[in-house]
Amino acid sequence: MTLDFAAPIKNIMPSGDIISVDAEDNAPTAWMLMRTHRIRHLPVLAGNEIVGLVTPRDVERALLFVNRSVAFPEIKEHHFDPNIRVWQIMSSPVAVIDVTTPINVAARYMVHKKISALLLSSNEGNFAGIVTSEDLLKLLFEVEGEKNTNESIADKGKLWFQSSPIKQLVDELASSGI
Repeated sequence: MTLDFAAPIKNIMPSGDIISVDAEDNAPTAWMLMRTHRIRHLPVLAGNEIVGLVTPRDVERALLFVNRSVAFPEIKEHHFDPNIRVWQIMSSPVAVIDVTTPINVAARYMVHKKISALLLSSNEGNFAGIVTSEDLLKLLFEVEGEKNTNESIADKGKLWFQSSPIKQLVDELASSGI
């Protein structure tokens, strides 16, 4: 597989159903969607408009902690307040890019802004999907091709990185202070 850094970011967007939550849903709904689908970034929509993003950290902040000991601040019991809505806990504003943005531009933006997810919008401005740093890492390993060796994944990554086309991009970003 040859990596075309100028290809649109939509080319690496995960296929399948796009999981999102409505801004008016409650926090437990967001948490259950994240757990059920094993995702760490949950787009928040109002209609088809992107309004935010929920992460596990956002959901944890929505927890109500009760029965704390003053001497021992260990949490003994916790639960969600069912009245807390997603719009109250989401991160906003969020990074949104067009689905036609080149992969290299999107990757540089993520590194520069120190973010791990980009929400994608269609040419019409509607929510189209999400790309995470994990998706970019998977792409890199697909480019290399999974070889059946006894090397650990970490060793493969180190060896591949030293001879990969992405090294030039990483070196360029590092030299510019990003």
